[in-house]
Amino acid sequence: MSYDITEVTVLDMAQSREARVLRQQQLALQCGDVPNGKDGYCVISFMLNIAGAVKKKPLYDRAFREGVRRIEAALEQAGGRIIKREIAEKFTGNEYLACVALNALQAKGMLIELEEMDKLGRIFDIDVLTPDFHKVERREVGREERKCLLCNEKAHVCARNRTHSVASLVSAIDAIISEQLSE
Repeated sequence: MSYDITEVTVLDMAQSREARVLRQQQLALQCGDVPNGKDGYCVISFMLNIAGAVKKKPLYDRAFREGVRRIEAALEQAGGRIIKREIAEKFTGNEYLACVALNALQAKGMLIELEEMDKLGRIFDIDVLTPDFHKVERREVGREERKCLLCNEKAHVCARNRTHSVASLVSAIDAIISEQLSE
C-alpha cells in the first residue's frame, strides 16, 4: 500500500473535529431508537493522540488497528453490545465511532484502563458520550487527568505551555508504537 504523507493544517483539524462531532451526534440519534436494555447506550469515539502535522502513516495505522481491537475486546468482555460502528480513514487521522449498549460511566472507566494499561494506551484518545451528547470526563469516574508522555506533568499544562517540542513528542510517539507493536 502506498501512502501519500500529507501535512494537516489547523483548519484541516478544526474541520475534521467539526465533522466528527456531527457524526457522533448522528450516531447517537440513530442508536436512540434501538432497544438497549436498562443501562442504555453510549457513543465511543477513538483516535490517536499524535503531535505534529502528519497524522496518517503506516505506523499510526497499525497503532489505530490495535486500539480498535483492544476497545472491541474490552467491550465484549464487559458485555457491551456494539449496535453500530464506523471507521473513517482520513489524512487528519483515523477515526473509530461505535454506538454501544453499555452505561456511559461504566464504559468510560473501562476504557480509561485501556489508556493506562501500557505505553501504547497512552497515545489512545478514547471519548465516551452519553445519548444527550455529554462527553464523560475522567473526573466523573474518579480518575485523574492524563499525564504528559514525556514528563508526567498534566498533559493539558504541557500542551498549553508548549513545554516540549513537536519533534520530541513525535519521536516519543513513534518509538512507543514501534516498541509496543514490534513483530
